[in-house]
This record gives sequence, structure tokens and C-alpha cells, in this order.
Amino acid sequence: SATVGYQGQDFLRVFTSSIPWLPEGAYSRFGYYAARHHNGDRSQAARNLTNIENQAVETSLRNFQQTQTPNDNTEDRHELAHIINWDKFWNTDKTDEEWLAWPLIPRGRAIALYAPAKAGKSTVLLAVVAALAAGRPILGGYTAPPCRCLYIDMEMTEADLHERLTDLGYGPDDNLDNLNYALLPSLPPMDTIEGAKALLELVHHTKAEFVAIDTFGRAVAGDEDKADTVRAFYRHTGLALKAAGITYLRTDHSGKDQSKGQRGSSAKNDDVDLVWSLKRHNNGITLDRTHSRISWVPPTIKIIRHETDDATEYRLDLETETFADGTADRAKLLDELNIPIDAGFNQAGRTLRDQGHKMSAANLRDALRFRKNQAQQTEQLRRNTTVENLLRRAATTQRRGTETETAARCTENSGAPGAVTKPQVTAPARSTENSGALGAVIPARRRSIGAARYGDHQNQREEQEETTPESTPQEPWIF
Repeated sequence: SATVGYQGQDFLRVFTSSIPWLPEGAYSRFGYYAARHHNGDRSQAARNLTNIENQAVETSLRNFQQTQTPNDNTEDRHELAHIINWDKFWNTDKTDEEWLAWPLIPRGRAIALYAPAKAGKSTVLLAVVAALAAGRPILGGYTAPPCRCLYIDMEMTEADLHERLTDLGYGPDDNLDNLNYALLPSLPPMDTIEGAKALLELVHHTKAEFVAIDTFGRAVAGDEDKADTVRAFYRHTGLALKAAGITYLRTDHSGKDQSKGQRGSSAKNDDVDLVWSLKRHNNGITLDRTHSRISWVPPTIKIIRHETDDATEYRLDLETETFADGTADRAKLLDELNIPIDAGFNQAGRTLRDQGHKMSAANLRDALRFRKNQAQQTEQLRRNTTVENLLRRAATTQRRGTETETAARCTENSGAPGAVTKPQVTAPARSTENSGALGAVIPARRRSIGAARYGDHQNQREEQEETTPESTPQEPWIF
């Protein structure tokens, strides 16, 4: 006589004519309400529903007013509007590049990171966040002070997390106390008031300065490709995080055509300050800035993926960033004026004006970024050189230890105390003048791996050591 879900739609289909107030036909929810309560008069049904909604709003408003006491502090309520104090606004130095994790995550901003499925966005994000929490170099470059982080992971399992952290070189000896990792949390949807409240309570509990939401589609209840869902997320969760000064990044998937942006509505680009598009290639990944309200974020970031025996490393390719002609000269001028590397835009601008120099805002920002880029490259080179020197010293110490053990064994075998017998080899003479006779016995050159790698200078040091009969081995190099 009747069925619901008619033809896969939210309709009631009535096949009988035996119900006086419900004639045969198809009915939506509103149509059924009009037939059931208003004898099929849809206009009267609409007016009645409007009156019910207005009464509910008036009741809520009265209840809210009753909770307010006459002694409420009006000034405290006005603070919620965040009215700008212009004196403080102009006199506070706005740091040129206020980064939480350079050059990917600017401080206090909302960021979106999207890529095709399985392109590596979660792995790269975990590498950055773990380094930020542990105080390690971020992508092999800048080391930021340890930061309290909250990572909302809606996809991986504990086994997946263990595998990825191990691949990135982390283990039981690493301090990850600042990384509050919520694995498959039972949180209300973040496009609702309840979800926003639960997340903010978690942020307060963990004292987090940064929140990662991986991924957006699994953190909301509405359709992830609908503009209403994105706006609801921002209205309830995104805006609350931003007002509290919490930096947050959400990951998302791209559509079938990555060049067209994130999957679904273009509203996903509207509620954030920065959008990164991640692309994978043979030896690493590339991040392209597709949308931004921030002028000093680099348009492209190239990250090199390097596998070693111990871990998989992601390192910035600092040599690929290009600057406009004259940027190096402007950066040199800042050096000559003794402007600190970490100086903000306002501080550098005041110093230039006080010294009688002029520089456009765009050129000044480029010059400041150029100096920081150069400092990062210098720091990477210094760090790599330090590691190489440590390995070289360790190899030398190991070689000397081996020679000492060999000498001791030779002494024991010779029977004479203090006698050191060097290995003897027989080599054919190239000429009777130089070698004396065919089959002349010559000392064998002890040549280590270090000598083969570092050239004649190391060979000379070894020859000098061979002339010293009693060489004292150094203590092992500890690193």
C-alpha cells in the first residue's frame, strides 16, 4: 500500500486510495507533514513551521538573557570583539617571517596541504611535526625551539605509526613528549559545536601551539566536498583555533585533476591563509603555493628524499630558491648596517630609514629572506662538515687501534721484548738501479681506508707514524 525510499530517494510512495487524508501519490517529508496536519495545505504548513522556529529562537534568547546578571562586566564582553589598539598595532614589530616550522608552517596561521592519495603528504607532515616537537632540524635545515604539538590522526593504526617513525629515524631514546599524538580519536565532528569544543579542550589539556588534522574528510560529518561543510568547520573549529593563536594545518585529497585544487568546493581555499599542493617525483617531493594571504611564503619548496642505512631523510633543497636581481646587494647592505639575521620587517625598515636608505617593502622582505636562506645553507654545510670530521677521526682511531693490536701480536710472536716485526712482502724490481736485485725485500705500506679517501696528506701522516717505533694510541673518539 505504501513504501519509503521510492526509487532511491527520500520519498513516501502511497499506492492505496483508502486513506482519506493521504491520497495516492509520492510525498516528501514536508508534503507528508502538510497532508497529515494541515489537510494538504502547504502554505498553512509552511507558516506554522515558521512560527514554531521563531518561538524556539525567542525562547532561547529569553533563556540567554536570564543567565546574564546586571553586574556583568561590559569591558570584558567588548574584549571578545578583538578591537585593534592602533598605537599598539603600529608600534609592535611585525616579524618579517614569523615561522613555526620554516619554510612550511607560518606561526598563527591556518594551512591546507593537499595531494593525491598515497603521495606522501602524511609522511612529510609527520617528519616536520616530529622534528618540531623534538627540537630536531626541520627538513635538515632550521632547528626551532621544541614546540607542543597535537596531531589528530584519523587514518593510521599504531603499527603504521611505529613503522613511519622508525623509518624517519626515531626510537625509544628520542624525547617525543611534546608530540601529543591522538590516534583514531573518538571526537565529535569538527564541523559541529560539540566537535569544536572537544578539540579546544584537548588543545588546552595538551597546551598545544600547533594542531595537525589528518585528514579533513574524516574529521567532519558533512560531505567533505560541500561548501557548507567547509564553512561550518571554519565557523566552529577553525575560527576558534585562530582566535586563540593556535597554528593549525589540515590535510586533504586532490581531485582527479590535481591542477584544479582540493577535492570538492573551492571554499576549501577561502578559510585558510596558505594552501600547499604536494607533488611526488623520483627523488623527493615539491610543494607549490597555490593560494596565500602571506607575501613572504616561498612559491615553491623542493624537498629531497634521501635513504640511508639508518633512516629515510627529507631535506630541503635550498639551492633551488631564486631571488630577483639586486637582492644579494640589498642583503649585503643589511649586513653592513649590522641588522640582525632574525630582525623583523619593522626593525629593519626603521634602521634603513635612520641611516638614510630607501628600500621597497617587497625588496626588503626578499633581502631578509635571502639572508636567512644563506644562513641556513651555511648551517647545513657546517653540520655536514662536522659529521664528516667525526667519521674521519673515528676511522683514524680505529686504524690506530688495529695497528697497535698487530704490533702487540708481533711482539709476542718474536720472543724478544719490545721487538716489532713488520710484515714483509717480495716485489719484483722495476730496475736493478733502484731495487738492487730481483726479489728484494721491501716493507709493506700499511694503507687504511682513510688514507685512500683523504689523499697524500694522510699518506704522509702514516709514513711519519711508521718511523715512530713506540706510538701511543689515542683514546677512542666518542660521538
